[in-house]
Amino acid sequence: MHGADPVRDHSDAVIFPADHGKSTVFLGKEALLARLTDLRSPRHQEVVDRFFELSRDQAFYYTNVYVLAEVFTSVRYGTSAHETAQLQADIQNSAIRVLHGSDDWDSTTLSNTPKEVFLAATQLYEEREKITFNITEATLVLEAARAEASFVFTYDGTIATLARSFGLDVLPYSTPLRSE
Repeated sequence: MHGADPVRDHSDAVIFPADHGKSTVFLGKEALLARLTDLRSPRHQEVVDRFFELSRDQAFYYTNVYVLAEVFTSVRYGTSAHETAQLQADIQNSAIRVLHGSDDWDSTTLSNTPKEVFLAATQLYEEREKITFNITEATLVLEAARAEASFVFTYDGTIATLARSFGLDVLPYSTPLRSE
């Protein structure tokens, strides 16, 4: 986690609207990588850190175990086994809640089995056939839609498109390019 000064070329209202009240925010892989690692550009880190600073007292943050698996894989391939193991502690000590289906990751009983989660995601392929997305993206957006999330925070255009097809708002409203 990095500094959180105002971001050049991005007003605070673009990053997190102040007048929204309490918000439920689902975080995509790229947002998590920018927040928890140095694997993404300083520009992405700057935007996500400012988002967390602005939303700190107004938001509940969620992701899911499938997205987290992609984050761990990216960290492992991009860094070391030690940093990958440290990521678990960083997530555990953060305000980010990890879900499996609609269940908290720390729950000992699951109301949605992995099979049910995958069946729902594969059904989404038929329902949104004009949008090309992977199973991880589908699980994140389905959980956000079921939770009636206020926002999905992502740098991923596919997740943004899929989330908008459910009527979900996507933050930041304008995003830096991956190469910035």
